[in-house]
Amino acid sequence: KPAIKISRLPDAIHATPGALDAASLEKLAEAVKTSPSLPLVLDLRRIASFDFEAAFTWADAFMKDGEMGRVKTTAKESARFAAPDVSVAPPKVLILMDGSTAGAAEILAAALHKALGAPLGGEPTFGLGRSQETVPLASGAALLLSTREYMLPGGEALEGKGLQPDYAAKDNPDTPEDELLDTLERSKWLENKSAEAAAKPPANN
Repeated sequence: KPAIKISRLPDAIHATPGALDAASLEKLAEAVKTSPSLPLVLDLRRIASFDFEAAFTWADAFMKDGEMGRVKTTAKESARFAAPDVSVAPPKVLILMDGSTAGAAEILAAALHKALGAPLGGEPTFGLGRSQETVPLASGAALLLSTREYMLPGGEALEGKGLQPDYAAKDNPDTPEDELLDTLERSKWLENKSAEAAAKPPANN
């Protein structure tokens, strides 16, 4: 499976990362620089990851300022903010998501929705906002502890709630076509003004 798949829609770049890794981000930045006038459709379907720091790295590449999300431990809660340098700068970003979009991908989607007004298209996401670690016990058993909670920009909880789409559409996994993307293209969602999405936070359940 390639790290990232980049293709051309009639009027946009379609990027499907296999993971939120550094190599994929670098290839995405190169693709956007090659076609700087095209909107970017960032496909985060089927990305479930506990690597929340990767979400902040990706969000930071798109954002010149603003809060990317929050991290809560037993000791404190802290907000994470973007640095001013931007390495991925399409004129518009649109995000595809579904029920398998979880964890780091949800934090990234919420950050770009909030900061860039990136519309969310597809289905509600999973709602995974806690990282866990295994603590071995002397008996040989182990405890699975939630050590950190990652929250949306502004401090709203993600765990168990997920994100709701601005544009609802669903793919049929039993066909070779991408019905979700086709439906969104027919609805002219690429023409949506970013300011309209930016005016409201990403809804969760």
